[in-house]
Amino acid sequence: MQRAWLLDRLRRRYEHPEEVRAYADQVPQGLTPEEAALLGRFLTKPCRVANLGCGAGREALALWRQGYDVIGLDISRPMLRAARQFAAEQGAQFPLVWMPNPLRLPLSDASVDCVIALAQLLSHIPGHKTRIALLSEMQRVLVPEGLLIASITDRDAAADLYGDDEYDDHEFSSMARAAGWEEGDLWVWEPSAARLDTPLFFHLHTRREIEDEFEAAGMELVEYVGGHELTPQATSDAHRYRFAVGRKRP
Repeated sequence: MQRAWLLDRLRRRYEHPEEVRAYADQVPQGLTPEEAALLGRFLTKPCRVANLGCGAGREALALWRQGYDVIGLDISRPMLRAARQFAAEQGAQFPLVWMPNPLRLPLSDASVDCVIALAQLLSHIPGHKTRIALLSEMQRVLVPEGLLIASITDRDAAADLYGDDEYDDHEFSSMARAAGWEEGDLWVWEPSAARLDTPLFFHLHTRREIEDEFEAAGMELVEYVGGHELTPQATSDAHRYRFAVGRKRP
């Protein structure tokens, strides 16, 4: 796996007390309007949902309150401690599981109806092959025709992350390619409300990349939609990301 150190950096970022605090502050907000609209369209009950990258529990608690059979997983133990505290305060009872290696999900084959990976989880994964490996793990734990609902940072929509100029693949340098970087890779200096002087890796996808990665992992893309297409109440930064919904092939 190329640039494995970026996953270690990601883990350290989400273990930092400031980052945990930033995510904990979001828990009372529950699902964003666009998340609620999309999940309401695709999720049915009864339904077992694996919430990858559950953080401090914002999504998992909201799904539990709506009556879903949810399991939360995260690479950060401090995030899981925060999630367990919120769950205890609300009398919520559902598993919160540490996943030390996101490419080896601690779930059985065909054990969940839906995997959700929101907050642009896939955008933090470095390398086309590594993202396919993670998607393949998601596919493994899904029942036949189960769903993956993910949000990704979209390259065209998030062009403002590069500054005033649109991202141009043709300007991607041979030096960057030789170092293992891909078109769409960049550092984002303020990925959350945490005041940390360290950037976080993002890969900005195109729709074609998502289609190719889903296909390679044994899933078909059934929806690719922006937050403002789902609801006029979408959050202010929803223009930067899209939701990709995949279905496991029978």
